[in-house]
Amino acid sequence: TGGDPEANPPPMEPLTPEILTAFYTNLDTVEDPDVASDDLATALGVPDRTTDSRNGSRVDFIFNTLDFARDAGYTPAQTIAVHDIGQAMLNACVSTATSFADAEALFQSLLLPKVSAEPDREGGKFSVTDVKAVSDYFAKGFFQHFNLWRFVYSEPQELDSHQTLVRLETAFPARALPDFLTEEADDARRVKEAEEAERRKYENLSPEEQKKIKAKVD
Repeated sequence: TGGDPEANPPPMEPLTPEILTAFYTNLDTVEDPDVASDDLATALGVPDRTTDSRNGSRVDFIFNTLDFARDAGYTPAQTIAVHDIGQAMLNACVSTATSFADAEALFQSLLLPKVSAEPDREGGKFSVTDVKAVSDYFAKGFFQHFNLWRFVYSEPQELDSHQTLVRLETAFPARALPDFLTEEADDARRVKEAEEAERRKYENLSPEEQKKIKAKVD
């Protein structure tokens, strides 16, 4: 429902440590990053990532967020916390009423409660240094493109629909092969055909010509 301030964000499966492990394994072992994107979208229940601009951009954002979190050395719990913040920010863009200031306030309200002087990293808490890195990431990946995110999620978008038709051809039964002829039978067939041809040739002659040929034979 593009343009509807009451539009609901798409349902998604929660990010789990198992999904994280599978994603990072794909990145490390498979050369094509699209494989990791496809598997991630499937695990999170995000369909049509290649034909739906909203879902495609969402998967790309998640991909980049998880990649950032690993480079930053975050634990699975911290990574999931950053992911959840990112999804909340994207979901806020569904409403055209969300302003840049609203988005900033939402970001602060989601991140600041997770800050601690002695953070429990395994519990998804962040240090002041971590907060600066997360803030810089969202400043470049989200707020710098806020108007674009809001347009994609709040305005009607074209959906590319592709259909593949598969045609199956039914094979016709092969014709039965003629009976195999021995060499003697084939010679007899040729003699018979030659005699038949001579008979037809004789029948097509005039009576006078037939009499001449008969006289010669006699």
